[in-house]
This record gives sequence, structure tokens and C-alpha cells, in this order.
Amino acid sequence: MTSAPLRSFIIIPVLINVVLYSAALILGYYYVADLINQFIPSWLHWLKLAVMALVFHQLFYSRIFTFTVLANPAGRAFLRQISAKTAAIINGQTRRSRRTTG
Repeated sequence: MTSAPLRSFIIIPVLINVVLYSAALILGYYYVADLINQFIPSWLHWLKLAVMALVFHQLFYSRIFTFTVLANPAGRAFLRQISAKTAAIINGQTRRSRRTTG
């Protein structure tokens, strides 16, 4: 991540995952809140809070495990470019050196 040419190839798949998980979290919140409001009576308000906390703890831990499952297909689209750019950096071939030698 310290090499500037590789940053965009790393940041784009991470941003894709952030957008996907943000959308899933927002939709999940409204869906779960609606379900809880349907099935738990108002006099058990404290139970609603406890159930919401348990649900979101579970979603947080499952998100940690599924992040790599979704990051691999998102990053796979950039794999060829990442490997070519990394090989060029390792071999010392940057755009500046290609212009002067070629």
C-alpha cells in the first residue's frame, strides 16, 4: 500500500466492499427493526433493544468473515493490472524509465 501506483488497485475493491456492506447494513437495520416491531409488544421495549444488539453483533461478526469472500471477486477484476504493475515496480520499470530508454 506504500507504492502510489498500486493504491488505486487496492482502494477500488475496498470501496466496492464498503458500499456493498453499507447498503446491506442499512437494509438489514430496517428489515430487522420492522420484524422486531411486529413481533414484540410495546411493553417489552427493553427486549427490543437487547434483540437489536444481539442481531447486530451477529451481523458484525459475520461481516468480518464474509468480507474476504466478497473482496476476492471484487479484487479479481484488478488482478491482471495489479500483477503487471507490481512486476514493473519490482523490475524498476516505471513510466519515466520507459520513456528515457525506449
